[in-house]
Amino acid sequence: MSLLLVLALLGLAGASPLGDDKVCQPHSRPWQVYLHGGGVSCSGVLIDRWWIVTSFECAPRPYTTVASLGEHDVLVEEGTEQHILVADVIRHSPYRSPLHSLAMVRLAEPAHLNQYVQPASMPSRCPQPGETCHVSGWGSTGHYHFKSNKVERNEARFELRPGNMHHTIKSSYEVKHH
Repeated sequence: MSLLLVLALLGLAGASPLGDDKVCQPHSRPWQVYLHGGGVSCSGVLIDRWWIVTSFECAPRPYTTVASLGEHDVLVEEGTEQHILVADVIRHSPYRSPLHSLAMVRLAEPAHLNQYVQPASMPSRCPQPGETCHVSGWGSTGHYHFKSNKVERNEARFELRPGNMHHTIKSSYEVKHH
């Protein structure tokens, strides 16, 4: 269930926050991955040395898209980055809604874990209704905002409802349909 929540939050990668964004402290999100190249420019989350979770819409291209780990400002080479080619992409199928907007990305070589590159920690419990969750990444922060070159975070409140074996997530985000 914890992984489901992490993956569901990633489904909001194509969403647009309604609040103000804040630039994260440099390297405070060592699990954050910048995917770029081959027509791709989006965020992902490192979940172990070999794997990244990102949105279905990101659609990285094997051996064309680069995963930059240890990144903060994509316009500055800080010496903390690891640039690794994407080797494979597994998309959640069938795509039915933003909740199912997931893709697993396998790196061509394992990430070297250090203080700048770490997999995301899985939560020990599911969030409660009304609890604040943080989302972060490089991306458009609204309909009239441009992509940031630095990692940004936003707070979102999610309405969690029991349903079958999953939770339905409704947030203060609008989903952008391209």
